[in-house]
Amino acid sequence: MENKITDEEINNLFDINELNNNFIKKVGNCYLTNSEIEILNRYNIDYHSCKSNHDLLYLVEECLEEIDDEELEWLSSTLSERSYYTETNK
Repeated sequence: MENKITDEEINNLFDINELNNNFIKKVGNCYLTNSEIEILNRYNIDYHSCKSNHDLLYLVEECLEEIDDEELEWLSSTLSERSYYTETNK
């Protein structure tokens, strides 16, 4: 007897929206998730003009100098780590 899993059962196992928000994609010259893009848009940080995640990190750090925010702190930390792994020669 074959057991078929329904789409609803799959959706209950995985929060598809959360998976999509955490999927890293190339946006211009940067690698970002939908969640990160939402934060950048909220603070009017122009990620499209950046040539690398390192450049974007600089813009986020500038914003942090003016606004003390946990969300921006998290974004800064995440971008810093990603920049290290993608742009540093090891």
